[in-house]
Amino acid sequence: MKKIFTFLLISLLMPGLGYLLLGESRRLYVTVFVFYSIVILGSILGLYPVFSGFIFILFSLLVLHVGTATHAALRRRKTRSHASNGFLKWAFTTVFFALTVTSFGNARTMLGFDRVSMAVPVMEPEIVQGEQLLVDTWAYKSKKPKRGDIVIHSFSGQRGLFLNRIIAVGGDRIKIEDGKVWINGILIKEHYVAPENMTKDESIKMPLMVVPMHSYFVMGDNRDKSLGDSRFSGPIRSEDIQGKITFILYSQDLSRIGKNLNRRG
Repeated sequence: MKKIFTFLLISLLMPGLGYLLLGESRRLYVTVFVFYSIVILGSILGLYPVFSGFIFILFSLLVLHVGTATHAALRRRKTRSHASNGFLKWAFTTVFFALTVTSFGNARTMLGFDRVSMAVPVMEPEIVQGEQLLVDTWAYKSKKPKRGDIVIHSFSGQRGLFLNRIIAVGGDRIKIEDGKVWINGILIKEHYVAPENMTKDESIKMPLMVVPMHSYFVMGDNRDKSLGDSRFSGPIRSEDIQGKITFILYSQDLSRIGKNLNRRG
């Protein structure tokens, strides 16, 4: 029984490893094929940046991983272990590990998603400090960012990434008077901004400016705490945008997990 348990633990190191140890190449290849089919289809169907899709992918991979390891352990108990080629073990382990690390280590470019943490309160109350967020890094491959999108971005000439909401787009005329934002002469409704987060001078008033074409004016919902937005560093360019925030992946307030952040402001 101890040997079977040890075999199970070793099999759990990676999907299909148990079959490799048994010398059952066919089952090994099927497991690897199914594993990468789930990974690739999740990317093609755009499931990763969607909370339900992300959970579905993780659950599917977990079931495949644990299921095949358990099945291999049960077969090990009923049959004698077949000696498998040592080079094959080494090659499979190396290739599988390298592909998996490369895929998920470069998820932004290869799988179209990322996960970021809200370390500062610049987007409160819409996003609470400490929450884990899903990012759609392919969101703007075929369409342009829009007003209300919450994006992760950089500023030209500055280090680091910032989290802000797009308030105005290229060509828009924007100003702030008495804490209210006007775009092209129209007062916009900002239900996501709490009055208590709008007390400083820079939150209450900003002179009229025209957003350059192919640029975006961004601000944090918590206007008093958001010192890294377009009021201080200017508009951002299309190429500065790294992705669009989509859902809350984790929060200490369990009721907020899975909250959709795609809604327009």
